[in-house]
Amino acid sequence: MPPSTVSASQPAATERADERMTGSFPRTYRTDASTRRTVNGLAIFLAVFGVSITAFDLLREGPHLGLFALPVLFTLIALGMAFRINQTVVLSDDAVAIHTWFSRRSLVRGAIKGYRTDRLPWQAGGGSYYVIVPADRQARDLKLPAFMHHDQAFFAWIKTLTQLDR
Repeated sequence: MPPSTVSASQPAATERADERMTGSFPRTYRTDASTRRTVNGLAIFLAVFGVSITAFDLLREGPHLGLFALPVLFTLIALGMAFRINQTVVLSDDAVAIHTWFSRRSLVRGAIKGYRTDRLPWQAGGGSYYVIVPADRQARDLKLPAFMHHDQAFFAWIKTLTQLDR
């Protein structure tokens, strides 16, 4: 097909990507439901396990200060797991926001320096996740959930930012 007819009738690949992004925001991203249920179930199990160990030991021998730390540790680990897996990311045309149980953090596109990827420890599966880096060095990075599901609109949005890994 001659180039003159292609340019008039078919948009370039980048223009098609821009068209897909326009009008499709805001978009909400979460970890898939089965992963959330699994991690939340494991978190509940850890919390119940820690409390059960302490309760059975109190019934058997009386209070031990050292065993008080065990349910607290298991509960903190459980809360940390559940907190990270239940985050929600909301993308809009000009901003990204992370919603948690207690807060909402967002960065507008003008305040974003770029993005980088980071890796989970091998104990957590070693997967990678995106980190949105703010232009202001005083501000904290926005770490997107590691097991979040992405789509083409997400990748098109993130590719408009500067990649800082290189």
